[in-house]
Amino acid sequence: DYIASGVKNGELWTDQGTVSVENGTTSLDPVLENTGVAFPGSVSKTADVSETIALANSDGASVMLPPYATGFEGDVTVELSPDPTMQFSNGIAQVGFAYNVEIRDSDGFPVAKLNLPATVTLPIDQEFSNGVSADSLTPGSFNDDLESYLYDGMVADTNSKQMVIQTTHMSRFAVTTTTDALSGAVSSPQAPKKLKAKKITTTGAQLT
Repeated sequence: DYIASGVKNGELWTDQGTVSVENGTTSLDPVLENTGVAFPGSVSKTADVSETIALANSDGASVMLPPYATGFEGDVTVELSPDPTMQFSNGIAQVGFAYNVEIRDSDGFPVAKLNLPATVTLPIDQEFSNGVSADSLTPGSFNDDLESYLYDGMVADTNSKQMVIQTTHMSRFAVTTTTDALSGAVSSPQAPKKLKAKKITTTGAQLT
C-alpha cells in the first residue's frame, strides 16, 4: 500500500492505493486529487524561559510551554508547523495533519528534552476521522528510524474535537488510530482535480 501527498494553492492533494513490486523494484506514477481541505499555516514565538509560551494556528493546533521547561536563563523559540505527509504503516493510520513541534534555545540549538511537560493540542478533523470514536484515537509521535508513529512517553485527553497531549520530548505529533478502525481516511474531493507527482519525498510531493 502507498499514499502520496502534497500541497498546492493552500490545499492538500493526495493519492493512495496498492502497487505490486516485482524483482525488488517498480515504478510509481501517482495521480494526486484535491481533497478540498485547506492546509494550515505555521506559527512561532520567542520569549524568555521564565515566561509561559503559548501559540496556536487558525485550525486549533497549539503548543503551551510552561516557565523554565527548557532551562533557567535566556530566550527560547517555539515553532508549530504542519506536515503534508500522510503516514500509514505498521497497522497505524494518521488521522488529519501531523504537526512538527520544534524548540530552539537562544543559540539556535534544538531542545529535544524538556524539564517540564509541554501541552500539544491537535484538532480532530472530521474530514479525516471518518467517524472513528474518540476512544479509538491515540497520540502518535513519529520515529524516523522506524518510519512509524509510536505511543510511548505521552499522556492524552481526547474528545470528538481535539486531542490534548502532555509530553517532555519534541517530535512530529499526530492523532492516530489503527488502519482497521480507519477505512478510507482521506476524504474524496467534492470536485475532483488531478495532478502529476513529479517528485515524491518522505515529506510530500512536488506537484505539476
